[in-house]
Amino acid sequence: MDTTLIPDHLKALGTMLPGRKNRLSPYTFSLPERVGHPAEEETSASGALKEAGLLNHSGDIVESARRTLEVLARPCLSTSLRYTGTPELFEYFLFAAGDGGAPVSLMRGEGGWRIEDPAKPAEVLVFLADCLGKSALSSGDLEVTLTASESFALAAVLDAQRHAGWESLARGKPSKPVRLTGEAVQADLEAPDRGSSQWFTGILRHLAGKVPEGSAQACDTLCDRGLLELKGEGYALGEEALVLASRLLLIQGILKMQTAWPDDDEGVRYSEALAVQGGVFDLLRLEAAEDEVRWRSLSPLEFLAEIEEMLEMTVVAGMAKNDAVPKATGEVKPLLGDASGAGKIAPAQKTYCPKCGTAIKPGDRFCRECGFAFQK
Repeated sequence: MDTTLIPDHLKALGTMLPGRKNRLSPYTFSLPERVGHPAEEETSASGALKEAGLLNHSGDIVESARRTLEVLARPCLSTSLRYTGTPELFEYFLFAAGDGGAPVSLMRGEGGWRIEDPAKPAEVLVFLADCLGKSALSSGDLEVTLTASESFALAAVLDAQRHAGWESLARGKPSKPVRLTGEAVQADLEAPDRGSSQWFTGILRHLAGKVPEGSAQACDTLCDRGLLELKGEGYALGEEALVLASRLLLIQGILKMQTAWPDDDEGVRYSEALAVQGGVFDLLRLEAAEDEVRWRSLSPLEFLAEIEEMLEMTVVAGMAKNDAVPKATGEVKPLLGDASGAGKIAPAQKTYCPKCGTAIKPGDRFCRECGFAFQK
């Protein structure tokens, strides 16, 4: 199945399916409308769905589409990717079937939301590799886990330094280290969201929730860790954090990846991380867990490997109930090459997907036809 629908028509399909939809289902949450096509210009849902071949003349769902739509109603696991570094916002959802079959995907496009069954996650990896680059180099070696209070305090000083950097660029003068008192840090954290001048603070609000009380007091512990320095009555970025602020002065995009699964109380549990992209090698990964935030500089190739692992996990989760699915034979190397960036390595001999029989190309991790995940 490969068709494109606007959100209203997708939800209309959901109402036609019997049974309960779980909290991961796209039938239960709001998807943005497609770009450049006002809803009032759309044809009726029934007419559009018939034209797409999803309903028969009697208005019933055609059997060839039923399995796809049922996977979207009750997925056992979902992975979503959202990237802001392209002219149009990129959004992609991969839904694990949980029935032993291939996953189903939704991808945002100009004409609406494209539904693919089987999904082709390898194509998404190729697209993101083109956006992020495939370099094995990173802009630094920052890797630190901070409390939420420490993270917000560091974010406030980082945002102030970046704002000063913009002003220096506008005036044609070199940027100088910014110093903030503890009171100024707290005032910045308590201020309403100011958009681009609070990039890191805004990101942390999304990841870790509200600002903890007394975050300004965490500046002293950040000094102990070398991330801040006390100069006079104010706090300035330490050497490592100052390099980070300068490398991420102009942010090209943010990539958010999230995995979600139902919990026992009919709710949803999430695992998510963000990567801030400032240049070819400049990626800062932020991940919140309970009262901590992990900050890590990493290369594009490393982050792409994490995305690949998340997508593969979703594919495998959907097929877990089918013990009869055979394992792939032959050596298949990762889509993006090895960690040294040496490039793709072909299989020792020509192999075929054990699920649908499609030939496996060098470097494939997923079948390009049915989405089957090959073993490493």
